Amino acid sequence: MPRSKSAIAAKLPFRIGLGEAAMAAALDMSQGFFRSLVDAGLLPKPREAGSRRIYDVEEVTVAFRALPRQGGAPDPPSLRHGMGGGKIHEHSRSDHYSEGDAADTWRDWT
Repeated sequence: MPRSKSAIAAKLPFRIGLGEAAMAAALDMSQGFFRSLVDAGLLPKPREAGSRRIYDVEEVTVAFRALPRQGGAPDPPSLRHGMGGGKIHEHSRSDHYSEGDAADTWRDWT
């Protein structure tokens, strides 16, 4: 007996893309607030597959982690240092998520 798409998706260990409602829920925010962050350029716009708009989970995660912490608190040391002890440096070009090369994650390892 065929299973529904949502029943199959619920059993997957991870998702690559999500619709707006699911992505907003994953970030524990309303769709309206999520959409306002996208419109403001703080989160990436969705990808298009036919008439469907799908948000790349990895892109949204990178942009979400670039949002400022409450009170301007710095990232914990475990997030400031990468493999080999290199520091993560923010790009100076913008405080907002910018579309472009998918490999551009806003942070460069040095």
